[in-house]
Amino acid sequence: MTSSHTGKPMDILRLSHTLTWFGLCFAFFANTSAQARTKKVDIHVYPGYCAGTRCVIKGRIVRKSRFIKGTAKQGRLGSMMAMIRRFTRKYIPYASVRVSFQNKQKVVLADKKGYFYATFVQPTQLPPSSRPATRTSQPTTPSKHTLGYRTYQMMPDKALKKWGVLPVVAELAWPKKQKLQGTPTHAFMLQGSDLPGISIISDIDDTLIETFVYKKSKMLRKLLLSNPSQVRIFPHALDALRQLHKGPTTLHYLSGSPVQLLDRMLAIFQHHNFPVGSLNMKRLSGQEKYSLLHQTKYKADAIREIFKAYPKHRFVLVGDSGEKDPEIYAAIRRLYPKQVLAIYIHNVTKANATQKRFRGIRLFTHYKELLSPSSKPSQ
Repeated sequence: MTSSHTGKPMDILRLSHTLTWFGLCFAFFANTSAQARTKKVDIHVYPGYCAGTRCVIKGRIVRKSRFIKGTAKQGRLGSMMAMIRRFTRKYIPYASVRVSFQNKQKVVLADKKGYFYATFVQPTQLPPSSRPATRTSQPTTPSKHTLGYRTYQMMPDKALKKWGVLPVVAELAWPKKQKLQGTPTHAFMLQGSDLPGISIISDIDDTLIETFVYKKSKMLRKLLLSNPSQVRIFPHALDALRQLHKGPTTLHYLSGSPVQLLDRMLAIFQHHNFPVGSLNMKRLSGQEKYSLLHQTKYKADAIREIFKAYPKHRFVLVGDSGEKDPEIYAAIRRLYPKQVLAIYIHNVTKANATQKRFRGIRLFTHYKELLSPSSKPSQ
């Protein structure tokens, strides 16, 4: 009798412990589930340029990946995993993004592919690079041709605007309501101009960076297994680019790589301190999609848009002999004979300079050839 009476309190105690354990488990999983419902995202903003007074800031919202660390010193396995995730991670459709530009703000809605566009109109003003220097100006701000992707981030907004680099900030609008979490992204737009000047349009792969696009297996191996610090920049390539970039010029990078590689390309630019310029990359989906393998139409369209944005500029086109740059640039020169000032082609394939495709083109093997004062094109 006694044992049966004492068993009841023990059963109640066990039941209490069991209920407590289930309660703790439920609370843990409920909290984990709530956290899972809040998606961590990255906000990509493409360094762009204004067409006159009209500035269209473009970007995309994508899921954050723990493999993409934003570091220039990942190992080979980490680099490969990051590359795979760049092409497999999901985008965030219909997210609200707040874009700040030139003391104005706009909230825009991303489309079904996660792309967003914010259009601003700024007052017409004299391009900073055209303003004459005064004796009272202080040499605290570097000249524009030394302004790099790493150094520009250390400068105040006023100093950047002085050189026609207009800061942009993009962040999530009402993140809690959207159940999204992400840090603001800082980027820039190049100021438009309707005054005479020079613009440089430069390809990247095999023009400035050793990529081996013309050797697909070698290109894939380097792309998958190398991090931004291991990328090889051709000797003196950036020095030559900076020399061309002196004076009232704008610089525009044109890459045939897909936009999924944006964060990697920006990490390369920052690690090696590339001169500041807009960055055009190929979109494989959305309103402005192009084929992954075909470069001619994509590059020609991108170049024509830059020409329209700077109608009174003359252009220096820089590319390489690996694929179709000579043919694309020659076709552009036929369309805009008065605007194309010079075409420089980096000879990475040991091509013969007498080939028809190089007619009227400066073919060079080493960037040192472009560093002499006589190599700079005259206006």
